[in-house]
Amino acid sequence: MATSHLTRTLKFGIPTLDGLFKSPNPDRTYSGHRIISPDFNENGITYPSEAASSVCLIGPDGVGKSVLSLHLASRYLAENFKERNLPAVFYVSTDLNEDIARRMWANFGLDQPSNDRDPFSTGSGVADAPPIDLHACSPNSIAQRIDLRTSNQVSFVNLAANTAGDDWGFLCRLISTLSMPARSSPKHLLVIDAIEGFETYVGT
Repeated sequence: MATSHLTRTLKFGIPTLDGLFKSPNPDRTYSGHRIISPDFNENGITYPSEAASSVCLIGPDGVGKSVLSLHLASRYLAENFKERNLPAVFYVSTDLNEDIARRMWANFGLDQPSNDRDPFSTGSGVADAPPIDLHACSPNSIAQRIDLRTSNQVSFVNLAANTAGDDWGFLCRLISTLSMPARSSPKHLLVIDAIEGFETYVGT
């Protein structure tokens, strides 16, 4: 059964972490970071669509931002796999290389989202979710991946090894080619790791 678009959330698949996101309304309960739909109204407050459309993880090197981001990508696709139109999920990396990403993907069981990997909790897996592949793409091949987003794959775009030249321009083109999801459908997910890799250095 598809989830209502008003109650969609971004989850990491780590129950103790997802549980830290609390509903401001005591009559509603959810875990994860809620994605608010356009003009959603709660308690007389109207939230614009961009109010919860972006999440930024900040911290020094080595604290686990990339690990959490990979969890997010896997979980998001797994929770929406029963949708008629699967969302496109891209992990664009200017820092994390493919070998380390694949090692994290395997070690944390992100290819098997239906498995409960948390020893201190039960039911953290996504029931009946199929295996999810981390599929490596270059900027030159990404156009073909967009047509294949109905498959259970997170597209790993490795800009650390294969720059597009104008990486900001590449991201803009990538986003512009995605179809606009229907109001009742899940939004596409784009993970950027890390934003400082897109800095442009201009000389005089």
